[in-house]
Amino acid sequence: MPFPTVRGVVAAVEAGRVDAGIVYLTDTIGRPALGVPIIVPSTANPALAITYSAAVVRGPEQEAAARFLQFVRSPPAREVFERRRFGLAP
Repeated sequence: MPFPTVRGVVAAVEAGRVDAGIVYLTDTIGRPALGVPIIVPSTANPALAITYSAAVVRGPEQEAAARFLQFVRSPPAREVFERRRFGLAP
């Protein structure tokens, strides 16, 4: 049964209206009613590998954008990503 949003999937699983739902692991954090997540590694299917790209574009906030991207690559930011269970790019 398709749902228009991940929140709809999570709500349906929590309410017991469906037996299971497919969401990102991070959508299960702090939601014990969802049960134990089953993790499907991206190596099982290359289509499962999800990448978020970022780039600095010309504009009035170009310098701020460059600083933000520099921060995103920093050790403190990596700690946040790991704590929130986001995989890290090499």
